Amino acid sequence: MYRQLFQDIFTFSQVEFQTSFAHSFLMDIGLHHFIYDSLDIRTILNNHPDLGAHTNIVDFQPGTATSYMWTHPSVRPMGTAIYNQCRKCYSLKHFCITVSDDYSQTIHKCTKCKDSVSYTIPQGWKWINGASTKADERGCWLMKKEIS
Repeated sequence: MYRQLFQDIFTFSQVEFQTSFAHSFLMDIGLHHFIYDSLDIRTILNNHPDLGAHTNIVDFQPGTATSYMWTHPSVRPMGTAIYNQCRKCYSLKHFCITVSDDYSQTIHKCTKCKDSVSYTIPQGWKWINGASTKADERGCWLMKKEIS
């Protein structure tokens, strides 16, 4: 009988990542794998927005690599880290946030100078469990699967 060398290898994309951010995530993975006999990372990710705020996650499986990226309209629109300062008038946190109906674009518009920045879903990324709305405090996750 053929056995694969590994089922999943999880890595984190943040440079100089503080591993303490991943403890509860890795404990949940162990619990779901060994106790519940079900390792669907998509259900686990929803409980870990704090980890997503710090790093993307890459899951290597035999023949595929799946990347996961956390997004929140006001903090990390479409997975992009933002500045809390307007790029033109330098005012702090004076953004009006608009999300498109299909959740594919987020627009930050400065309430003082009216400058706007648009964020769109990067090519190849898809929503995991529904798109994030402005009222959603936890944010949502995007995924991109690459087959080797």
